[in-house]
Amino acid sequence: LLEAAQWRKFRTIADPLCGSGTFLIEAALMAAGRPPGADRPYAFEQWPSFKPTLWQRLRRAAERSTVRPLRIIGSDISEAAVEQAFRNAQRAGVAGAIELTRRDCFAFNAKGEAGTSGLIISNVPYGKRAFAHDNSLHDFYKQWGDHLKRCCHGWYYGFLTADESFCAIAGLRATSTLRFENGGITVMFVTGWIR
Repeated sequence: LLEAAQWRKFRTIADPLCGSGTFLIEAALMAAGRPPGADRPYAFEQWPSFKPTLWQRLRRAAERSTVRPLRIIGSDISEAAVEQAFRNAQRAGVAGAIELTRRDCFAFNAKGEAGTSGLIISNVPYGKRAFAHDNSLHDFYKQWGDHLKRCCHGWYYGFLTADESFCAIAGLRATSTLRFENGGITVMFVTGWIR
C-alpha cells in the first residue's frame, strides 16, 4: 500500500491512527533499504528447484538499496496502541526512525508541526467494531475530512477503508482506488490530494 501511495515522493510519512504501527514500520524498513522479510527464512528455500547462489545474489542486491532520509510520524489516541507500536518497531529494529506519540488524530498537524506536505497513510476505522452506530462512524469521517482540509491542505493521502462512502462523507476526492480482500472483508485503498 505504501508503493500504491507513491511513498518515495515524500519526505514525511504520517499515520495519525497508527494502531500497532504497521505502515510506519514498513516505511522505516523501506526507507532504510531493508527488503521485507530479509531476516527470516522462506519455505521456497526448501524446494528442489531452489538455487541458493541466485538467492544470495538477489539478497545482496536488495541490501545495497539506497538509504533514504525520511521523517516518519505516528500517533494514536490509545496509549496501549502506541506502546505496542513502539514494541513492534523495536522488534523490527526501526524504533529510532519513528516518532511515536499518544494523541487524538484531530491534533495531527493542527499547528503545522508536521510540515506543509507529506503522505498521510492510515487504516481508518470501519465496521461494527469501530463505532456502535453507523452515524457515529460517518460523523467521524466528516470531522476527519474537515480536519485534513484545514490542517493538511497539500498533503497526499492513502486510506484503507471498507466503507464505500468514506471519501464522499469526508469530502475527499480519490484519484485512485485499489480494491481487495482483507481478512474476509472487501476493502479499498483510496489515494489522492487533500484540497
